[in-house]
Amino acid sequence: MKNSLRIRADHPSHLKHRRQMWTQVILPIALAALVLIAAALWTAMSVAGGGGDPARWAAIATIWLVLPFLVLGVLMMLALGTLAYLVAALENLIPPYSSRVQRFFFRIEAGARRVRQMAARPVLLLQELGPRARALIRRR
Repeated sequence: MKNSLRIRADHPSHLKHRRQMWTQVILPIALAALVLIAAALWTAMSVAGGGGDPARWAAIATIWLVLPFLVLGVLMMLALGTLAYLVAALENLIPPYSSRVQRFFFRIEAGARRVRQMAARPVLLLQELGPRARALIRRR
């Protein structure tokens, strides 16, 4: 059974995959790396050879460093806008039962707040009456 699952290196689909891997993955990455290396070398040689203004090349380098973040920021802004639109659209689809559930939990919260106030009332009363009682005892 292991032999039937193994892919032969001379199988046509495997050979096609290897060709596609080379032309669609490795070659574009290698060319992009070569272009970036050539651009870096060209920039370094033009500044070092006195053929350009270092401030201009620094500005160009800054632009190239900031550009990916700007693109990423625009993409994030589009994604956030899309999500906001989808949430607004989904808000209209929420069934009316959700408002009933929300009212139920608001009632639970109000009840818990009342219980908390009732539990704190004796403590606050004692804190208020204690100094008054002491002052009354001092006067007599």
